[in-house]
This record gives sequence, C-alpha cells and structure tokens, in this order.
Amino acid sequence: MNIIMKDNTLTGYIKTEPEMRFTPNGNAITTFILAKDSFSVDEENEKNIESRVITWNLLAEACQLDLEKYQKVFLKGYWKTRTWLNRDTQKEMSRQEFTANKIFLLDGTSEEMARAKELKGN
Repeated sequence: MNIIMKDNTLTGYIKTEPEMRFTPNGNAITTFILAKDSFSVDEENEKNIESRVITWNLLAEACQLDLEKYQKVFLKGYWKTRTWLNRDTQKEMSRQEFTANKIFLLDGTSEEMARAKELKGN
C-alpha cells in the first residue's frame, strides 16, 4: 500500500552526491539524501533529520548535472510511504520518501528565497 501526502516543502543541505539511474522502461530517476538540523536549545540533543529525495525524468537529469553534495536547496513535492515484501524474510517493509517536483538552489543568505534559482528539467 502506498500513502501519498501532497503539497509539502523541505529545505536543507544535500548530504550525498545525487545518484542517477534508469528504470527498465527508460525513465531517469535521481536520488539523494537531504539533511536538516533540528532546532535545539541543548547542543547535546541536537538531531540531524534526513530525508530520502527522489526526482524523475527531466528534473532527475538536471539534478544529476547541477546538484552537489553540501548544497542548500528548497524542495516542493510530496511524501510517499512505499511498502513491499522482503523476499528473504517475507516481512513487510516500508520507507518514507519525498518526491520533488520543483527544486530551488539557495545561496545561504537571509534573502535566499528572493534570489533562489529554480532548477528546471527542460
């Protein structure tokens, strides 16, 4: 069963180099991990929140060319919980993923949203 929550945004830093591959029917898919530090008064309890991000087709190809590790980005898209049956253990597994349909490159200043550059897959 797949659960989809639409119209969400994420902001953070790319933790892994974007990795592109192709599905059997030729669609490009690029994945990377987005990291965001959570706010905490106590530095010892600060947590790093990570999300797996997926992009498809032309946006996936643009991500492979233009995104780099440690770059700050703003994403628009939707959350999807994907479930499957593990072949070895026969247990149901699940993973929450963020599918981005728009990506904006941020420069890290206080006016970053005003100067954000949209990454387009065309």
